[in-house]
Amino acid sequence: MTLNRRKTGLTLTGLLVFLLFMINISSGSVKIPLRDIAWIMLQRGDTAGSAVIGEDKSIPTEEDKQIRVRNIVLQIRFPRALAAAFGGAALALCGLLLQTFFRNPLAGPDVLGIASGAGLGAAVTILAVPVLSTGGVSVLAASITGSLAVTAILISLVKKYESMTITLLAGLLAGYFLHSLTGILIRFSSNQAVRSYINWSAGSFRNIAEKDLNIFLPLLAASFIAAFLLSKQCDLYLLGEDYALSMGSDTKYFRYSVILLTSVMTGAVTALCGPVSFIGIAAPHFCRMALKTDRHSTLIPGVIFTGAALALAADTISSLPGSGMMLPLNSVTAIIGTPVVIKVLLKGYYER
Repeated sequence: MTLNRRKTGLTLTGLLVFLLFMINISSGSVKIPLRDIAWIMLQRGDTAGSAVIGEDKSIPTEEDKQIRVRNIVLQIRFPRALAAAFGGAALALCGLLLQTFFRNPLAGPDVLGIASGAGLGAAVTILAVPVLSTGGVSVLAASITGSLAVTAILISLVKKYESMTITLLAGLLAGYFLHSLTGILIRFSSNQAVRSYINWSAGSFRNIAEKDLNIFLPLLAASFIAAFLLSKQCDLYLLGEDYALSMGSDTKYFRYSVILLTSVMTGAVTALCGPVSFIGIAAPHFCRMALKTDRHSTLIPGVIFTGAALALAADTISSLPGSGMMLPLNSVTAIIGTPVVIKVLLKGYYER
């Protein structure tokens, strides 16, 4: 794929993200025209008024209606769309880094048990120490710690056994083991803590407060930049660790960077959005099919856009626009991601 075609592909993917972002804000029980959303966003710095937030349609006056619509956009839908875009991008980037490191197309944060480690860390905070779960920072720290521990164990297995099959199986089994620990923890928790955990574990981009975004967005943005700086090493490592060493790449630094970045991104998204599946494994394959390249200087921004687009599309579909009903987010992401995983499996089988 030529440089111009890659730039065109990235530009089109970026435009798709912007379009889905606006559609996501527009969709809901109160349909808001895109032109009104654009005007509200341009006037975002002005005082929004003091109307009660909600999507109730019984507005007594025109002025109250405008205030209510403004609050819906700025305080409910805009943070939700930002969380979906950045969360989906982070999970997709984790999937790409893990698939490159393990040189396995089925690697991903949910498949390898990394998301389960993050989930257990968050669950311990929510269930065992519920007084701390009211603050996003404590859940975030616990979630990152859990994902960091699982990622470090998996990479140590790769070093010791040099078998990607063993590592994938270990990741799957670790996921089941960590889920079982969470189940045991639930049995000994209070009803209120269990309700909080169930709401969190459903997975949603809709429960993030603006104060959480102040931590969430800079952390993920810094991770995106750091991952892009690793793009050359990713290209070398994809050809094998020995080749990367022969070309002067610091593989130890690369290994620790992958551990840290995937743990931070998976932990952050899991802590604030709950466990969101399939985006991490599916988005890199969508990106490769669209851009037709293995160069990480193109794949990394491409997969960020692709993950954001998938998450925004899934969140919009899950709200069933116009129906007032909600579908589970992970059911929608599974419907989108499963065909991709099946295609990858069949391709690997027939290319043997």
